[in-house]
Amino acid sequence: MTAKKIVERQRLMSFLKCLGLEHLDPQDAEAPDFLLQSGDRTVGVEVTHLVSNRAPDSDNPKQSSRVFDQLVSRILAQYEEAAGPPVSASLKFADGLRVARADMERIARDLALALARQVRQHELPFEFSPNLHGLLRAAVWPCAAGRAPFWHRDVSGMVHTVQPQDILFTLAGKERKIAGYRLRADEIWLLIICDFMANGLFIDPPEEPVQFRINSDFDRLFCLAWTGNYAVEVPR
Repeated sequence: MTAKKIVERQRLMSFLKCLGLEHLDPQDAEAPDFLLQSGDRTVGVEVTHLVSNRAPDSDNPKQSSRVFDQLVSRILAQYEEAAGPPVSASLKFADGLRVARADMERIARDLALALARQVRQHELPFEFSPNLHGLLRAAVWPCAAGRAPFWHRDVSGMVHTVQPQDILFTLAGKERKIAGYRLRADEIWLLIICDFMANGLFIDPPEEPVQFRINSDFDRLFCLAWTGNYAVEVPR
């Protein structure tokens, strides 16, 4: 399974938990990304990142978000391989940091080992500033018994909520694929991960009740908060 697919599956599982559907077992697929069997119906779920034209002069936030998601996932994997005690963590990286894919495994290993050393030396919870490979700050807290560790990147900036133009911009290029998706599923959902951050702008899911509707051929549209803690359905 590719790193991209692992991240997509993690996001999907958070989403299903938000909807009380964590008992469903998603099947990996392509076009759409996952298939869910619900009774006698198959639901296809396409997972994508929020795209917006509100910061046109910035670096590609979609690409940078994916790179940082992959980096955090690999740091956690390396941390667990190093037998680090089970903890949850929030990682704050330097603004504008660039991580070459060829360097990702080495960086993840170095940061995981540094984190493991600190966890063994401190009482939980604690924070420290490693200033290593662009990691400015790490906050670490106990992982509840029986729960999986939750590791994420700490982001900050001016928080806006999703607007209709953001959804439409994200849908561009997706709508034309729906006919192909329907060959594999009875119903097609789009899950939009709201991890857009560029030029100090962070875009959250829309506030409920959502004050707009979107014209789309997807059967249902959802926005998932970057923390994975809540999801909002966008009316069609």
